[in-house]
Amino acid sequence: MPVISTSTHHNIRFLSFEETKIVKQATVDAIGAQLKDIAESTEDKKIIFDLLGVESMTSMVLGQFVQFRSAVGKRGIAVAFCNVSPEITELLKISRLDALFKIFENREMAMYGFE
Repeated sequence: MPVISTSTHHNIRFLSFEETKIVKQATVDAIGAQLKDIAESTEDKKIIFDLLGVESMTSMVLGQFVQFRSAVGKRGIAVAFCNVSPEITELLKISRLDALFKIFENREMAMYGFE
């Protein structure tokens, strides 16, 4: 069962998560598999992880984000986040991923601010 849903708005691919707590190994593995498929097949030039509703996640998911960014970055695809909870924002800061990814407050700001 997919754990990531995708949608496209204004030539930006949004990736959203179906679960609010991403902590189970099976979920992390499913995310990794889906991200690998998306990375290999996408023709989008901008991808945003929409974390609306995601309350917590394991650091293993952060590793999946970095691997995804590395895979698509080789093809000139930019990756960012939006709708990030304060708890996950703190996790991104602690892991210093806030310097690697742009973080937008919401989808609208992401669509118009992601250049």
